[in-house]
Amino acid sequence: MPQEKVIAREAEINGRYIIAAPEEYGAAGSMRKRRMIIIVFALVLLIIVCAAAGIYSKIRIGGDDALRDARNVRIAMRAAAIEIYGMNASLYDTSAINGLSKRAESEIRTLSGADGDIILNAWDVSDMEPVSFIYRNDGYTVYYSRNTGTEENSWKVYYSLLLSEY
Repeated sequence: MPQEKVIAREAEINGRYIIAAPEEYGAAGSMRKRRMIIIVFALVLLIIVCAAAGIYSKIRIGGDDALRDARNVRIAMRAAAIEIYGMNASLYDTSAINGLSKRAESEIRTLSGADGDIILNAWDVSDMEPVSFIYRNDGYTVYYSRNTGTEENSWKVYYSLLLSEY
């Protein structure tokens, strides 16, 4: 018997004979390990992608809500201006921090239902509408500006995140 290479071996386990090639048995075990590693890696990657998509969706939905509130504020400003100017008063107050008179601010909040901060930067008296204002609520900031030459409205929504606090 010049061939000393063992091709198969027999073993008796619990009354059964099992024939296995040692080389193949080791290869099958390493293949199982590789498959498990690939499956675990794919699951971790899937969890990370789903978490990122969920966070993005949450921020995007919050931005849409802030934009809707800001648009309601703009409509409420126009409606409040008609009422306040009818009483021979002014909506725009240059001495106030947010640019609105106390009466106008309470009227705008009532009409719009928005509970964020409103800062009126510029008001067009002839058209009775805002030229520029800022609306802030829950980390979202909405900038509104109207280009008087083209009558186009510009809405920009930003999300700010607190990274650390000292």
